[in-house]
Amino acid sequence: EGNTKQNGYLLNQIAFKYQYGENPATIWNIPDYYRKLDVAMIKQAAKTYLNSANRIKVTLVPEKKS
Repeated sequence: EGNTKQNGYLLNQIAFKYQYGENPATIWNIPDYYRKLDVAMIKQAAKTYLNSANRIKVTLVPEKKS
């Protein structure tokens, strides 16, 4: 809600909408979209996208000196 009052945020959103051929007026619909979210929807998204089978563990080690 606070972002919609900041020029930088609005400029980025408008540029994004134009870049992807979307209607820039839909920026004002975002708060309504967030209000429609509920706990069940968020839990389902977490199960889908935060699945541990979709993760990779990477470890950086120092390069061996010769």
